[in-house]
Amino acid sequence: MAVPGASERSSADALLGDAIRRAQHAAPERLVEAVAEACGAVDVRDPVLYLVDHLGTTLTAIGPRSTTTTVARLPVRGSVAGEVFRTQLPAETAAAPGVQLWLPVSESRCRLGVLAVTTPSAPGDELRRWCADLAEVLAQLVRTRQQYTDCFHRARRLQPMGLAAELQWSLLPPLDFSCDEVTIAGLVEPAYHVGGDVFDYALDDGVVHFALVDSMGHALHSAIVAGLVIGTYRNCRRAGIDLVNTVETLDSAVQEQFGGDRFATVGLGELDLADGTCRWVNAGHPLPLVVRGGTVRQLPCPPRLPVGLGGERAELCEATLAPGDRVVCFSDGVTEARARDGTHFGEDRLHELLSDGADLPAADLVHTVVGGAIEHQDGVQRDDATMLLVERGARYAE
Repeated sequence: MAVPGASERSSADALLGDAIRRAQHAAPERLVEAVAEACGAVDVRDPVLYLVDHLGTTLTAIGPRSTTTTVARLPVRGSVAGEVFRTQLPAETAAAPGVQLWLPVSESRCRLGVLAVTTPSAPGDELRRWCADLAEVLAQLVRTRQQYTDCFHRARRLQPMGLAAELQWSLLPPLDFSCDEVTIAGLVEPAYHVGGDVFDYALDDGVVHFALVDSMGHALHSAIVAGLVIGTYRNCRRAGIDLVNTVETLDSAVQEQFGGDRFATVGLGELDLADGTCRWVNAGHPLPLVVRGGTVRQLPCPPRLPVGLGGERAELCEATLAPGDRVVCFSDGVTEARARDGTHFGEDRLHELLSDGADLPAADLVHTVVGGAIEHQDGVQRDDATMLLVERGARYAE
């Protein structure tokens, strides 16, 4: 049954609901297979879901097993699917026979991958809408079903992951998130052998809470310390403890477990989205930056010692952000990235890229900066490079 116009919308929506119910009862790895029958009822064939890898460079298919005999991969750069993933705009290409639709798969604007489907002829607006709705449904199901299976995690891996990195990725929230009030984007590199860097964020009652942690060293013990810090941070945050006392609790937790032999630098912040008030504390971490248009400035804050080493209480610092302003937190693995001749990537280059990329989407800017630091080292990283960007929504502009 085709979907030629709005008069059949209720029938098409019923088919979409049937697809959702089938997916709910199917094993996670049969997610796309479960919706294929509903697709066939509206003359949509061969659904294939592509998920992006941890590096953001490759899209890997997890389509129906009956049609996927080998793993199909497409590059993010230089393919129609990749362009759809990057721009979040659908595209259509000629297929034999028919037309292939490529649709972005994202949840809360967190880019997960791309859905490809085929129609026997050029689709009408209602069929395009139905396919777009299907892509949104699949995004929600991927996000929830990945808690029950490893198949999606395996699809996102292009190489074996180190144990420390496995621990780190289990701690990370989604790399990007967006709603009307705020946009958040983060990245940790190297994806498969990360040591002690991790970030976290949460949006609660109009306030964005964010943290960036850089644990001493680069081996498994660094990931263990980072896990302790993030777990303690979340416990404090969910208990409503303020930033200064949260840092003191982090310090005590690391000292109690490691007796002063391990430490982590930490930057914690809160952004009130309604009035733009940004508060932060600094425990030995690089100072955050604010990007306003093409201007980049540092947010000063006297540091206390890294958590785990004791010392004086942290000082709470404050600034006001305008709608559209971006707060950028980063680890020293970005600015201290060193080329073969010994020169550092440096703060000047960081500021330059943030300024030049002021009009880029948040996730693209983060990838550009971290990618620049890696390129500066000829692709050979000596330290984790981590960045977290929080942008206050333009909806608050008067």
